[in-house]
Amino acid sequence: DLGVPESAVLCFAIGYDYRLKGIDLACEAVKKLRDEGLNIYLAVCTASNTQTIAEQIKAQFGEFSEWLKLLPPRQDIASYYRAADIYIQASRSEGFCYAIVEAAYCGKTVVASDCPGMKSHAEKNFDFLWFKNGDSDSLSEKLGQAVKMSESSELSSKNRRAAIDNYSIENMSKKLYRIYADM
Repeated sequence: DLGVPESAVLCFAIGYDYRLKGIDLACEAVKKLRDEGLNIYLAVCTASNTQTIAEQIKAQFGEFSEWLKLLPPRQDIASYYRAADIYIQASRSEGFCYAIVEAAYCGKTVVASDCPGMKSHAEKNFDFLWFKNGDSDSLSEKLGQAVKMSESSELSSKNRRAAIDNYSIENMSKKLYRIYADM
């Protein structure tokens, strides 16, 4: 139980670094949508620096709002994905981020930053909602689009299939075997 009303839309993000991982952007975007009347919450899984992130949120917004939940890390991270409606990957800088694959596998709509390292690889396999890197207004717009989509949407199903086809241990093992066999 994350303390979020069942009628609310729950966004989930992972971020050990408030700025680099774009948690500040996610907070701004969700706050904007709440100010527009949308019943939306944000849950952020942090590392051991939860207090630091809470202080950064208070410094940015002047308070720590009830619509924002900081969550501890857990072994079964899939439980957080399952609880959420939308996964946000708002990093300002990133290589390939496996969390977006995990979220897609769990059938979540993914809203992700178009930072080059992540987008150049992920867009080959997935249809995510990409927002302009570092732009909370662009993120807010894409979150608004994601809210209108249902979890069982064709897009979420397609992305889940892409996660299985391209990143399951079985398929990755077969690909690796073919690489070695061709040597």
